Amino acid sequence: MIDVMDKDFQQELNLTLAQSAWVQFAHYLGCFLMAMPAGWLASKLGYKDGMSAGFIVPLVCFVWVAGYGLFWSKLSGSEGVLDVRVTRGH
Repeated sequence: MIDVMDKDFQQELNLTLAQSAWVQFAHYLGCFLMAMPAGWLASKLGYKDGMSAGFIVPLVCFVWVAGYGLFWSKLSGSEGVLDVRVTRGH
């Protein structure tokens, strides 16, 4: 999430200012923490294979976490596995 879209995300996801700040903090912390390992991996594998690994590693992590149902329950804010409720507008 970037600063320009912050207000739109707050309204769409019903986030408070503090919650939005935590989301941005987590995003930028993730970028900071992954920059060095990503650079090391790209230098070891080369550009093409480094880009492939950059797509494959998050995909594997996503599938692994989604298999436990944790991702969807946290994303939807519910306790049930794959209990996703989407609401739009008024």
